[in-house]
Amino acid sequence: WKRYAKTLAELFAPGVEPIFLPCDVTKPLHHDYSNLKVDVSEMDLLLFFYVCHETSQRQNKKEPFAFYRQVAEAAKPGTLVVLADVKQRSRPCLEKVFQTMAAVRKVLRMDSSKDHNAEVLAFRLL
Repeated sequence: WKRYAKTLAELFAPGVEPIFLPCDVTKPLHHDYSNLKVDVSEMDLLLFFYVCHETSQRQNKKEPFAFYRQVAEAAKPGTLVVLADVKQRSRPCLEKVFQTMAAVRKVLRMDSSKDHNAEVLAFRLL
């Protein structure tokens, strides 16, 4: 992710400062171990790259995908969410994350006009 941070910082400078911080998406958003060091309600763009598929089997059985649900609840209207993961195998996981977030917020799913090297699902939280 450090490579992405550097590239995005160059692309968006000087108006936007990309922030990449680690967290545990298998735990609730405000769990002691996984809590983010930023306020999700201040973010305009949320990128979840190559995390959904690898963590889908480790989701809490009592509250699966609670992190994503809570992110959707906390995010401000208009926030753009982009999910990207391994080609083909990850589509069901991305759809599950999308459905989890769409269950608590109105969303506008966005179609991509080009083929990608990964499965990509993008939507805006309304």
